[in-house]
Amino acid sequence: MEINENTKLTDIMEAYPQLLDQLISLDSRFGLLKTPFGRMAIRGKTMKDASEKYHVPMDQLKQLLSEQLARLS
Repeated sequence: MEINENTKLTDIMEAYPQLLDQLISLDSRFGLLKTPFGRMAIRGKTMKDASEKYHVPMDQLKQLLSEQLARLS
């Protein structure tokens, strides 16, 4: 899966469910995604939306995800 600013967060979480635990270990704010409300809140949201919400530059967020995905492989 190519991850870019238009990639849907739900697509990433469905393709790599174990990624969520990795992200939570890096930043506890990602823990909200384990709740039903958190799952509903990200429906339709993209990487760009996450970048803006968490105030993380897109390049840094993509790098973070790429590193975590490499660890899971």
